[in-house]
Amino acid sequence: MIKFVVVVLLLWCQFGWAHKASDSYLYFDGSSLRLDIALVDMLRLQNMDLDGDGALRWGELTASQAEFAARVESALSLRSSQSGACALVAGLSGISEHSDGPYSSWRLSSPCFASPGGTLLLEYNLLFERDPLHRLLYKLADAEGERIGVLSPEQNTVFLTGGDHSLWATAGNFFWQGVIHLVGGFDHVLFLLVLVLPALSRSSGLHTLGHTMRELAWVVSAFTLAHSITLVMASMGWVRFPIAVVETVIAISISIAAALAFWPAQHVQRYLAFGFGLIHGFGFASVLADLLAASSLRVVALASFNIGIEVGQLVLVALALALLFPLREQSWFQRLLPVQLVLAAGVGVMWAVERAGDWL
Repeated sequence: MIKFVVVVLLLWCQFGWAHKASDSYLYFDGSSLRLDIALVDMLRLQNMDLDGDGALRWGELTASQAEFAARVESALSLRSSQSGACALVAGLSGISEHSDGPYSSWRLSSPCFASPGGTLLLEYNLLFERDPLHRLLYKLADAEGERIGVLSPEQNTVFLTGGDHSLWATAGNFFWQGVIHLVGGFDHVLFLLVLVLPALSRSSGLHTLGHTMRELAWVVSAFTLAHSITLVMASMGWVRFPIAVVETVIAISISIAAALAFWPAQHVQRYLAFGFGLIHGFGFASVLADLLAASSLRVVALASFNIGIEVGQLVLVALALALLFPLREQSWFQRLLPVQLVLAAGVGVMWAVERAGDWL
């Protein structure tokens, strides 16, 4: 039992270290390349806060742009099928706004952009070593049409020209990113686990595996329906909320769900899953909203991303049930359930306080 408690505590500590994943954006129109990097990510890579006030201002950006431009140039590499390695020169061009705050915009020029024919392959490694949850979202246009997608540490290259323009390529990319976004989103994972735990209590009224599976199917379905609604609304640009506020409410939802797990009302987890699922949908959409705003592929990307999220959450709930249901008859496990819920509530409060500091 002691070993199990230690493992649980370590898992909660891992959740406690979770942070919002960072994103960068890449745009290519066939002749010019633009890279948008969040100012908070720039500060993680280089000490540019000259006055020490915690904010990055235009004067500080321009004063540090030469050093940071060199960092960008070393983190990106471009190859042409005709001439091999291509030089890339980065220059600061301004500030852009995305859903999660201000970004610096960098123009990258190369003589290979003017060379007709052949293919151009870009490799990106700016933040992956420092943050494995970092993603580069790209929107590319060439003579054959538009492509959108996501780069990650596992897949860090993309053809700027001559790539796969099929809908299957877009669907596969966003499906996998949906799975990863759910599994790597510790706040979403913790919320789902908090909804699963009450079903494992002896006082839940769910005495068989079949009863438990049916109740969890209702919970997952309610969460799916709710976050699908707001994921579509936000990704299509119909409704927008500040991402810092959304992330704070998501953290609060964990604490409320953990507290209400002690409430004996029947099926309360279903209503929690639907109600707070609406908020979690806005969190899921924070990855896609800026990229899909004016993309002709937004329906395919959005549907694939959502399906990936559903597959990820189904696998997560199935694994949790398979691992934990056999333990429900153990008295020590029943005594441990309230401890886990209290820990989850504490983590939710900690995240909420941390995230609220970004916008209060």
